[in-house]
Amino acid sequence: IAENHLNAGETVQGGAICTLADFAFAVACNLEDLKADNEAITVNQSSGILFFRPAKGDTLIARATCLQKSRKISVYRMVVTDNLGTNVAEMTGNAYRVVKQK
Repeated sequence: IAENHLNAGETVQGGAICTLADFAFAVACNLEDLKADNEAITVNQSSGILFFRPAKGDTLIARATCLQKSRKISVYRMVVTDNLGTNVAEMTGNAYRVVKQK
């Protein structure tokens, strides 16, 4: 966490937390296809985030877990904590898998 990540209340901006969770979501959704070199990409169809409490540590960590996956649609949960174990936020995202256009 750097100074440019802080809001006027000197806590991490919600947008910074949301961006981190969204990035974890993108990696989790696409990792399997990237490893297999498939001609597909999975994109965020919709997501929502809940903010629980300000980070107390100096590093944020986002972990993504797949809750449901089918050929086209999947649902993931991203949990954002800090390096002290503070539960900062949770995002749920619905993803849609599409074939890349050549």
